[in-house]
Amino acid sequence: MTDSDAPGPVATARPRGHRAYTMLLLAFLIDGVLQIALAGYGTFDLDGRKLDAAGNEAFAAHDMNATLMTVLAVAILVLAVVAREGGRAIGLAALLLVLTVVVQTVLAILGKDTPFFGALHALDGMVVLGVAGFLHVSAVRAQR
Repeated sequence: MTDSDAPGPVATARPRGHRAYTMLLLAFLIDGVLQIALAGYGTFDLDGRKLDAAGNEAFAAHDMNATLMTVLAVAILVLAVVAREGGRAIGLAALLLVLTVVVQTVLAILGKDTPFFGALHALDGMVVLGVAGFLHVSAVRAQR
């Protein structure tokens, strides 16, 4: 075995869970971009119908993908704890979960009747991606 084949400090400095945590954050970010595209699709597919009108499936894909984002947010928090990412990362992963599940759900429900809350739903989505992006960049830097 040559020196170049030996495990570097990255391989030994962090537990295996750290790599899974980092990759899950990346998946969350990619899915978040998809979620924005699905929201845009739903908006332009309304054809003048009410958002919650019977038979309106314009936001069905966006709603289904929200479930996936919830699962990813839960898994990120679990991996942050298991991989011992530290208090700040665990706290921000918990915040990510709350913003993704609780705040987004409440704002989406309120936004059906009040566009102001719909706008806050979109802005909270940007905050969610910002928190996930910060966590991902921090995790990548910790590998170095």
